[in-house]
Amino acid sequence: LRTAAEKSTSSFIRSLFPAESRVQNKKKMRISIIKLFHKSLQDLMVKLNLAQPHYVRCLKPNVHKLPKMFHTSKVLDQMKCAGLFEAVKIRKAGFPNRMSLERFIQSFGPVVPETVRTAIFSGCSNDRQRANKLLEQLAKDSKQLAGEMENVFAGKNNVMMRSSYWAKVHVYRQEAMKGQFIEAVKSRSISKLESVVRRAENLDLHFEQAILARNFLNFLKEERKCVLTHIPELCKVVDLNHFLASKQALE
Repeated sequence: LRTAAEKSTSSFIRSLFPAESRVQNKKKMRISIIKLFHKSLQDLMVKLNLAQPHYVRCLKPNVHKLPKMFHTSKVLDQMKCAGLFEAVKIRKAGFPNRMSLERFIQSFGPVVPETVRTAIFSGCSNDRQRANKLLEQLAKDSKQLAGEMENVFAGKNNVMMRSSYWAKVHVYRQEAMKGQFIEAVKSRSISKLESVVRRAENLDLHFEQAILARNFLNFLKEERKCVLTHIPELCKVVDLNHFLASKQALE
């Protein structure tokens, strides 16, 4: 219709549909499409920034798409082509082990005596400061950790550790906390044992002394139940006076 109007013999009709306006409309349409795409891209980026994306690398176990069939060479080729080995090397060269500030304080804070821990945390206003103070105290208490301070860093949200520091700090925690479990076992105090066993469960500790404390706690609970409940009941059974009184009551 526009083409016919532009080719009309009437000057009035041609003036209603100038050729320049069609070019301008095309430019406006092109700009509007670009703006629409740009806005859509911005909305997508806003959603991605609000979320915490996790990337999953899928590997095909075989080329036949069949279950229970694993071709090692094919999987290895996929891993090499995807750059997984290079990514692992880069990650290991950095700080591959990460733990939130709060979790780090909960996991390794009990290694330091409570009085010392209270003193070093007294002037701290946030978890990052408390984590740094804890790292300094651990370095003072352990010569092995003192030489590993360049392999650990307390960031804004996480404590980042290289593999060497990660292994040594776990060994040090186990050695330092063994004494607490042994002391609780020697005390035969159910309240102390419940405290250390609860701590072992929260920290996911499974070394020998922690298992011993848990088993001994269960034994003491059964022993107390036996003393308070089962033995009095047995005494009633063998008590002649109680037996005669029960017999008279039945009669």
